[in-house]
Amino acid sequence: MSDQLFEIVFRGDIAPGANFAEVRQRLGELFKADEQQLERLFSGRPSVIRRSLDSATAERYQNAIQQTGALVQIRASKPEMPAQKPVEAASSAEPVPSEQAAETDPGPGWGLAPVGADVLNDNEKRPQVDANVDTSALNLAPEGSDVLKPEERKPYEEREVDTSGLTLE
Repeated sequence: MSDQLFEIVFRGDIAPGANFAEVRQRLGELFKADEQQLERLFSGRPSVIRRSLDSATAERYQNAIQQTGALVQIRASKPEMPAQKPVEAASSAEPVPSEQAAETDPGPGWGLAPVGADVLNDNEKRPQVDANVDTSALNLAPEGSDVLKPEERKPYEEREVDTSGLTLE
């Protein structure tokens, strides 16, 4: 028996041909969710609905949710992170001037990396693989030349358009 745990992830996707309003209502009834919770679920951002499920339980959840018309994914659970003190959001939407920003300490371990800094450790980066693309069959036309051959061009028909009935008012 595997110790692998899974989580149910919802991004707001619904089954093809399903009515969005009906799916939203059925999902709200299934989870006993209020309007604010439904807004968060259907925001388009991935939401983890359930964590730490065994494979069979995850599949049961997936089937029950898909019966409402919503599409969910089962993915392997990520290892639990140690609990950290949450950072409270600012009460106003206005940007904080730089003098005040230095005074507000969001807590230990929190901060912004300088512009241009690497945020990944070397062991977290994917190795860069240079693409080997054969461009020997490509060529460039001289500057100012026509790209289409005469037989590929669409004939241009000059048309007379009567604008005498139009006025600017």
